[in-house]
Amino acid sequence: MMGRVGERPAPQPRGFLFTVRRELKRILANRFHLVFLILLPSVGFATMLLIFQRELVRGLPAAVCDLDGSVASRLVIRKLAAAPSLRIVRQVDAPRDAVALMRRGEIYAYLVIPKHFEFDAKRGHPATAVAYYNAQWVLPGNMINRDLSNVSASVAAAFEGKRRQHEGEPRAAVAALAQPVAIDGHALFNPQLDYRYFLTTALLPSILQICILLATIHTVGMELKNGTADIFLAGAKDSLWLALAGKLLPLTLFYSLFGLGMVTLLFKYLGMPLRGGFAVTCAGTILFVLAYQAVGLLFIGFLGNFRLSVSLAAVYAAPAFAFTGITFPILGMPLFAKFWSALLPLTWYLEFLVRSGFHGAPLAMAMPDVAAMVGFIVFCPAVAAPMLSYRLRTPATWGEL
Repeated sequence: MMGRVGERPAPQPRGFLFTVRRELKRILANRFHLVFLILLPSVGFATMLLIFQRELVRGLPAAVCDLDGSVASRLVIRKLAAAPSLRIVRQVDAPRDAVALMRRGEIYAYLVIPKHFEFDAKRGHPATAVAYYNAQWVLPGNMINRDLSNVSASVAAAFEGKRRQHEGEPRAAVAALAQPVAIDGHALFNPQLDYRYFLTTALLPSILQICILLATIHTVGMELKNGTADIFLAGAKDSLWLALAGKLLPLTLFYSLFGLGMVTLLFKYLGMPLRGGFAVTCAGTILFVLAYQAVGLLFIGFLGNFRLSVSLAAVYAAPAFAFTGITFPILGMPLFAKFWSALLPLTWYLEFLVRSGFHGAPLAMAMPDVAAMVGFIVFCPAVAAPMLSYRLRTPATWGEL
């Protein structure tokens, strides 16, 4: 018997491949997916690579106020100008001029050499040059502070050596007294102090996790928003798991390929040392993709509201970089920050990437990170499934923004 006019025909069960083909058609027809699949991660990756194309911070602008005008003060200025991270752009007549430059953001640091600086240094009295630097920006501030300390130690050793030689001490004895106790330090990882090793390594996955999470919420949430949940389920023979697997498979494959490209970019193109197995690192990256898809299912299943799910997912993913322990150690965080860090698959993936990829640790040492990502993959869909099944099968919940 024919249905009523305007009535939508009952959806016919098809199967897993039908769901995959249907999703591919939806992706190609939807500009949102094209943006989140191709444009956003590509532009994000390219931007990060352009920003961090230099291995070290060099040539940060600084100013000098030389109130002494002596040979010794000029030596300090030459040493400061030779420091890797600094570039003397201005010599001012008064400290207030340097303060004005700092407040306008034209310099990161300035040095004030007081009067009688050389007079005090030659007589063995404390000769103090005062340096001011902007520590609000942690990375430039730390590098400037390190170079200022090196310049101070070098100039102090030169002055003290000359004074002792003038007093008749042998050159060899003076050299020994310049550094009576030395520490032979060896950097085990990143000996070049290349900040790309920790910033780029964390920022690229941070961009990727936002795209994965929002794309997953969008692709499932649109079935609820557009009222097509019955067609979605019927296309997979009314099996929730089959429907979700077919719908998410194209995203899984694409983001996995993008993640593998990211790993290749880090260790092949940027030349970062890969001390672990490349295949193991790639496998961990695929787990990372699956973990964030699982979290996306939890958001849309638990909340049901498409707009609210996207908003809270953005709050969850956008600041994730700050809680991963890359710029601030997790062990030094307060309890809530540690808890929040553990709720992020990004944290566990970066731990895995550093341990397995950079440090070359045995796989057994990275198993806690692998287990955590697997936990997200298993736990989040299991919790979301009952709520998502109810929403997909209840027309009253469809159409919610």
